[in-house]
Amino acid sequence: MSASSYDVIPDFGLLYDNVPLYAARKDIGFYVQEAVAARGAVLELGCGTGRILLPIARTGCSVVGLDNSRQMLARCRDKLSAESDATFSLIIAPFRIAQHLTTVPDQMRFLADVLRHLAPAGRFIFDVFTPNFAALVGADGVEHEDTHPSRWCAPTGLNRVRTR
Repeated sequence: MSASSYDVIPDFGLLYDNVPLYAARKDIGFYVQEAVAARGAVLELGCGTGRILLPIARTGCSVVGLDNSRQMLARCRDKLSAESDATFSLIIAPFRIAQHLTTVPDQMRFLADVLRHLAPAGRFIFDVFTPNFAALVGADGVEHEDTHPSRWCAPTGLNRVRTR
């Protein structure tokens, strides 16, 4: 799929969100009403920055948005995460997902978001490892499981599990 023409213009989502004609459209209520009446998950094609998606999400409906513009989707995600006040008793980050965050600011944002969504007395369980440089450079091209199965079920009191 080719890149969206919206992505050629820096901060196009900001511009889009500030066009008075778009903000004044009266279609939001219609789509929200239809989403609630559907009593199921909603898929919005061309969701842009979330002009329709966010009001649907505010009703408690499960909604997924697709868009060809990465910039518009990023703005939609930012707006959605800024509104989200959902908390969870358990937040998991399996299979070393946290290690994909390679900068300290990204890691700190990740942990702050986890804390913001962690319910009181909730748990955050994540999987990380200390890379073995010799094993990495000597790789044979075949993936080998390097976590012993006994580590998948954390023993009581394991210090890798932290409650809020």
